[in-house]
Amino acid sequence: MQKSYGQKKVILMFLLPAFIVYTLFVVVSVIWAGYYSLFDWSGVGEKIFLGINNYKQLFTQDTVFWTPVFPVTDGKIPSVQGCPACVSCR
Repeated sequence: MQKSYGQKKVILMFLLPAFIVYTLFVVVSVIWAGYYSLFDWSGVGEKIFLGINNYKQLFTQDTVFWTPVFPVTDGKIPSVQGCPACVSCR
């Protein structure tokens, strides 16, 4: 019994169902969300294709989107803030 856990087929047999479920629920949902973000659609009725204009408006005109971003990062990239902390913990 212990020997069978080292075989690649047995490992694949255990991992494949989890990978399929993950793909169906997470990856497909992210792809669909990206697809829907290109449209002006309330979920019912006709979809109007806007393309990248939703993102242009989000990053240039929408103040509600940027309000919580700057207090958290102080306008800096968070990973740059974390690097000195990581180095100092060595």
